[in-house]
Amino acid sequence: MAVPEGRVASTPQEAEAAALELGGPVVLKALVPVGRRGKAGAVVRADGPRQARDGALRLLGSTVGGYPVERLWVERAVPAARELYFSVLVDKE
Repeated sequence: MAVPEGRVASTPQEAEAAALELGGPVVLKALVPVGRRGKAGAVVRADGPRQARDGALRLLGSTVGGYPVERLWVERAVPAARELYFSVLVDKE
């Protein structure tokens, strides 16, 4: 399964630099341990570095599902024929 290339960003400037490095449109995703981030507005598409910085300004410091958004995953936007979700649960017992 192919996974788009991406970078972690903790500041709007890091998101802008990641978008510049990845090239083309990117998607910013809040790194929080909850599902349905897209429906919560925690996934933002950006057409370039400046829009990535603006999107990061909106997302960083916000709250999603009761969790503060402190980091973002910035990945190259790709057309999706279908989406598959994968989850891992660590049970310490």
